[in-house]
Amino acid sequence: MTGLPAACILPVKRHRDPYTEMLLEERKENGAAVVKINAPRLEARIADQLAEEIIEAYKPVRALVIDFSGVGFIDSVGMKAVMSVLLYCRKTEGACVLCGVSEDIMSVFVITRLNRLLPIVDTQAEALARVLELKEQSRLRAGNI
Repeated sequence: MTGLPAACILPVKRHRDPYTEMLLEERKENGAAVVKINAPRLEARIADQLAEEIIEAYKPVRALVIDFSGVGFIDSVGMKAVMSVLLYCRKTEGACVLCGVSEDIMSVFVITRLNRLLPIVDTQAEALARVLELKEQSRLRAGNI
């Protein structure tokens, strides 16, 4: 206890975790965030932090490509993290496309039907083209011509 009234206690600002930062390669290209995950195992100990970092990359552009080519395994918490990113993108009327998904992870996406909720393509180039197309469609639907 600090001895201060509750109204005087400021929330602690979260610091970015250097470990999870090095697991992500992020760049902006043609108005989209392209994020490559370099975590061989997308699992509980890193999934939530990675999701937060990916959402932060997405916020300024509202178009997101997530490259899974550096991921070999995903657990249920990793799946939850992917879903939270997808839901955030949908809630903010943005676009999200996955690429570089291995056969093993694709089988998990098929079993969980995540493959029906968002586009999954082979390459970053295809993903970038698709996400920009989806972003434009969203803009036109919103009447921001």
